[in-house]
Amino acid sequence: MNSKHMNKITDLATLERLAIYSSQRDQKIRLETAQDWAPYFNFLFYLADYMGPRIIVELGVLHGLSAAHLAAGAPESTVIGVDIDLSNLCHAFPWKNVIFLEGNPLKIFPDFPHGPNIDLLFIDSEHTYDVTMSQYNKFRPFVSSGGVILLDDIRMKEEMSRVWEEISDPKIEFPTLHAEHLGFGAVLCD
Repeated sequence: MNSKHMNKITDLATLERLAIYSSQRDQKIRLETAQDWAPYFNFLFYLADYMGPRIIVELGVLHGLSAAHLAAGAPESTVIGVDIDLSNLCHAFPWKNVIFLEGNPLKIFPDFPHGPNIDLLFIDSEHTYDVTMSQYNKFRPFVSSGGVILLDDIRMKEEMSRVWEEISDPKIEFPTLHAEHLGFGAVLCD
């Protein structure tokens, strides 16, 4: 990772190459108390490593596995994980570049007074149309040019597919990066 600047993602082909590369690699990190693993965890690690983002925001952290992979991939970044309930968070969490906030991201997360600050945004919270689209619309203006928005479980149910279909920014879906084909997608921000 280049600590002096972020590598902007300028095309969807770069995201596709990273997804293919990450799917051919062994699991990058393990947390002893973690039970779940999804193929997209490696993608999170390698995407964060490639981009070298300054600020990563994850909405919906559950056990913290995604945050762990993002933090390990970009150790010089700040990862901010927000969830309405942090009681399921893995306690064996060695990464010091992660901050967890408990509460509704739409209510507790501050606006960014100096313009776009988020380089990588991962939306993986309530999985309803209203919440996911509200989070996308609130946080999208604060994602930097060349930044990426990731959405998990975009094929979990019809309303999540609707969110994905309504996003007009350039996007790519990775149907094989998620167990049980629940859907995983990336949006390119220009």
